[in-house]
Amino acid sequence: MGIQPEKIPHYGVGVVRRINRDVQGNLHVGIEMLSNQADYAPLRTIDPAR
Repeated sequence: MGIQPEKIPHYGVGVVRRINRDVQGNLHVGIEMLSNQADYAPLRTIDPAR
């Protein structure tokens, strides 16, 4: 997932490792950060007829 902390101009990349709900119904998500700064990569389809 893309994550942008407050007051940081760029996004990081993380993976959700756990999701828990406490007795009050609050949702807690544990995320492992893979990178503090990410860049985009444009994607395109490949013509299967070629």
